Amino acid sequence: MYEEWNKIILGEEPDHNSHLKCLFGDNINRELLLHIADYVINNGQLAAANENMQVDGEDCTVFALYSPEDYIILQLTGQSIKEQNNILSIFPSSRGGRITEITITNIQEYGNGYEAIITGEIMNGKKTISFFDTNYFEHKDEIKIGDKREFLIVAYAYEAGILTEEQRIVKMNPDVMKAMAENLGKDMESMYPEIDISTGVAFEQHYDDCPDDGEFQSPVLTDVKEVTVAGESLYNIPMTLWQDLDDETIAFDISLYARTSFFESKPSIGDPLYGTLWLIGRTKS
Repeated sequence: MYEEWNKIILGEEPDHNSHLKCLFGDNINRELLLHIADYVINNGQLAAANENMQVDGEDCTVFALYSPEDYIILQLTGQSIKEQNNILSIFPSSRGGRITEITITNIQEYGNGYEAIITGEIMNGKKTISFFDTNYFEHKDEIKIGDKREFLIVAYAYEAGILTEEQRIVKMNPDVMKAMAENLGKDMESMYPEIDISTGVAFEQHYDDCPDDGEFQSPVLTDVKEVTVAGESLYNIPMTLWQDLDDETIAFDISLYARTSFFESKPSIGDPLYGTLWLIGRTKS
């Protein structure tokens, strides 16, 4: 059935300035962009290339350079044409991620022709996610709606924080409690007036213009580590993006990379994390 869907064309290009804010905060300016481009060009390595591309109607090679860090990186996507190299985009990326089998249900290609957002089903169809495909240009002629492919999935935080003690408790509306009691055939006295949401897991993507963005809440799963990219410090926070309500052993866990400045101290196991994120992925080599 997915084969009947068509590629949706988004705007000309994604807003990578907003993605770079996941690393550099609000300090995005021309000087910084030139600095990080120079950093990747002089210290990075060629990671992917497609010699049979067209950009702005011109036959060319599109390639990706990765900055030298071991895991999370800056990626520069460039164009080689008529013995000249041009920068097309630069954004936070990753060498690795959660290995995830995805049944592709939609491909939203940007007007530039070399970048796209992929939507697909994970966990045997139990959850649908959308993510920015960092190396779409590399396989755009091969990837099809209906395909099953393995991608490496990670997330960067636009904003993140830990729920306060007050935020962790939600007081039930008396009218809602009464309706619930009636539906369950119970007395009002047996209903809990408060709900502790600190262990809850939630992830929603509902932005039509940015399908790869989302809002989340999840407890921190394991020890948090600090990493750096181009001199910027981030926390690698293991979290749950989706939890099967019928079977707690089935969950979709990923790494969230969040600026250390979002937190007063390093998050601990069990801390209820919340915020907004950018979901990215690339095909598993």
